[in-house]
Amino acid sequence: MTHGPPKDIMDYKYSGQRAGCQHLFKAIAQAHHRPLMHCFGHIHEGWGAKLIRWREKINLEPSHFTDIDNEHFVLISTLSTIKEKGNPTGCASASHCSGNTSTLKQGSETLFINAAFEGSQDFLIQPPWLVDLELPAAV
Repeated sequence: MTHGPPKDIMDYKYSGQRAGCQHLFKAIAQAHHRPLMHCFGHIHEGWGAKLIRWREKINLEPSHFTDIDNEHFVLISTLSTIKEKGNPTGCASASHCSGNTSTLKQGSETLFINAAFEGSQDFLIQPPWLVDLELPAAV
């Protein structure tokens, strides 16, 4: 969990500029044990969730274009998808436990969640996230 997003992952601002951190992206991509999930906020415009698949070989200077399999990602939700539904009344959710069709593969997939929510109890503009994630057993 970090305050802000990694570079090129749900980090677009309304101005069209990217606001993520390249060093954070590099640290995640090159981690010996890539996280099953990375949750962040700060960039409210980038709210949503995206499941990505990493390429087998990661470059010395990784980027979204070269090290993520962009043909096999799942966009779970974005601001435009919740605006189509009108006023969200609860949490946005994602479930990735055994028995589901979308169980995460340790080391090769990461669920990125921009959880920068906005609104009040009466009117959520961007709802909080509720995520079911099956973690490996401790040894």
